[in-house]
Amino acid sequence: MTDAYIYNFMRGACAENARRMTQDYLDALSEFEENPELSVDEVARRYTENVTWVGELLDSLKRRKTTRFNDNYIRKVMYRPFIATNCYANYIFIQRKHQMDRIFPNSSSENRVICAPGIGSKKAFSALITDTMPDMGFNAASQCFPRYQYPKPTDTPNTTLTFDGIDEPPDRIDNISDTALHAFREHYNDDAITKDAIFDYVYGVLHAPSYRQSFANDLSKMIPRIPFAPDFHAFAAAGADLADLHLNYEMCERYPLQLVFAHDRDPQSHHFRLGTRAMRFTDKETKTTLIINEHIQLAGIPEAAHRYVVNGRTPLEWFIDRYKITQDKDSGIINDPNGWFADPRDLITAIERIVYVSVESARIIEALPAEITSD
Repeated sequence: MTDAYIYNFMRGACAENARRMTQDYLDALSEFEENPELSVDEVARRYTENVTWVGELLDSLKRRKTTRFNDNYIRKVMYRPFIATNCYANYIFIQRKHQMDRIFPNSSSENRVICAPGIGSKKAFSALITDTMPDMGFNAASQCFPRYQYPKPTDTPNTTLTFDGIDEPPDRIDNISDTALHAFREHYNDDAITKDAIFDYVYGVLHAPSYRQSFANDLSKMIPRIPFAPDFHAFAAAGADLADLHLNYEMCERYPLQLVFAHDRDPQSHHFRLGTRAMRFTDKETKTTLIINEHIQLAGIPEAAHRYVVNGRTPLEWFIDRYKITQDKDSGIINDPNGWFADPRDLITAIERIVYVSVESARIIEALPAEITSD
């Protein structure tokens, strides 16, 4: 599985895994160039210790595309809803990158992207925004709708990509056309409407329960269509508030939860570290108390925290699912989420913020106007 080689909560591990992967690729490339009688598959089979030869990487080898290891490729990305991690974002190693090199050419590329489930997804429709590169599984085989795009990078044999995470990209292109802006202004008879407000409006509409119900059949078969709702500004304001919550979930307010200690003594920093057993609820029905490890529990999780669902789970359920120590069975690579936090106590802060985001998201969504179309 490619993920183990390019993703890791621990930055040092991410770099070391990527270094070995890159070296194996370069060794295979060297052998392929020196032995033209060998097929790509024959060469690749000799270098499998530190790299997974998926289709696109084999194609890069066949085209003799070179690369290099560089620590600057490592960037923060969104792996799953509200789950950030380190990624070695050299696009030569990323399977099914699609247009991502035009959305986030490098770590300094500013953009906002609304992600929705891919066409044919069996999961209930949801939408989630990000301002950094998302994994394809971020929102059920995500289809991405970026605020901006960047010109296509050059991609020729025996070269690296021009926008390889190091070079500066050129000027971005606005994805909301002047035609769309004119249509919104004319429909609502409001010349104050901006392109950013339209983007916020779209995000608000995609969260409306009435929209998801009215367009349920279409949403499973095609990209979302956006109606002119009666109250543009209500949806735009809600979309802006939701975007602010979802983009800044690591810096938002904290929902006050109760720390429960298994022992009377004052807990030390190491008592807050995740152990080998995954976090879990004390009661799967009420879900009011979360067992962090053998030392600590978090109580007082409100019912509202379980009403906001994205990509089939609540943010807290995603947190529980991903923040656990794992070892990839093929490569043996360990991914320890404890390495994501500067201080082990930050884990508790992160959970309280996830709960706050969930509660506030549910409140905003439930207050959206019921009318989604003008007829």
